[in-house]
Formats: sequence, C-alpha cells, structure tokens
Amino acid sequence: MKCQQCQSRSAALHVTKTINGMRKEIHLCESCAMEMSGINVKENDFSLYKLLAGIIKDSISEDDFMEQADDMVATDTCSVCQTTYGQFVKSGKLGCASCYGHFGKRFMPSLKRIHTATEHVGKLPRRNRNEVQIKRRVTDLKALLMRLVAAEEYERATQVRDEIRMLERGGDLA
Repeated sequence: MKCQQCQSRSAALHVTKTINGMRKEIHLCESCAMEMSGINVKENDFSLYKLLAGIIKDSISEDDFMEQADDMVATDTCSVCQTTYGQFVKSGKLGCASCYGHFGKRFMPSLKRIHTATEHVGKLPRRNRNEVQIKRRVTDLKALLMRLVAAEEYERATQVRDEIRMLERGGDLA
C-alpha cells in the first residue's frame, strides 16, 4: 500500500480513527509519519506509557506510571481462584466464573469494543426461532416490569404487563 501523503513510498504506519461512528484510515510511510507527528517509526521505543500519555496527556512520569501499573497487575487477585490480573493478561484465560466479576471493569470495555456486546446471544435454530425470540422478549420484559414497579412508573408498567400477557397467550413479536 502506498503512502497517502507522498504517493511514492510504501506505507509503514497505519492509523485508524473513529469519530462519531465515522471511520477514517490513514496510511503513511516512515518519512511522512516523522514529518507529520514527530514519530520515528524506525526507533522501537514505543511504550505503553507513551501511548497512554499521548492519549490522556497525564503529567505522571514514565517510571511512576510503570511502577503503578506493575503493582496493580501483580497485586489484583481473584478472591475465589487466586488468579492474578497479570496471569489473565499473559494467558488470556480467566481462572473461574468469579474472575468476570472481579476483573470485569478492566476488560469489559475492550470486549464491548471488539464484539459490540458483552453478552453472548448466539444463533437461533430456524424451526424454533420465533418461540425462542418470544421467550427472550418475555424474560426481558419481566425484568423491565420489575424495574418499572420499583421506580413507581405504574402506567408504563401496565403497558409492559399487558405486552407480556399477549406474548404468553401466543401473540407474535411486533
């Protein structure tokens, strides 16, 4: 792929930006990348600190940042299986079901960004698809009904209750 700036050399740096749902890709050669941003692609001095510092513009020093990150990774441990966050990062595998609750705040945003959801819904069999969809909808509506009653939104709750009854009597999804 050619550099989008000079149109002559091969692109070595590929940047993808997503702003308001619009995705823009930029492909630059080493020279143009150096001219535009001061990034030297040939030097392998990219670090997590430099990446994050460029994003959040934090004033913490690289040594302090690395020390805090190492401490957090080493000491954060699941209370059930004793898996550390560092072990999870290295292996990509959680130790038990409790790890999801313990480490979830750290990896759920990444999981959502990668898969666009954090809950697996799977595929539905063709012959029972409508029945399964109705059961899922009823389950979701019952949870909504509980929240509405707790929030004392009775008018909306009666509408949801009526929809649940209609679906349970053999109604179709709208």
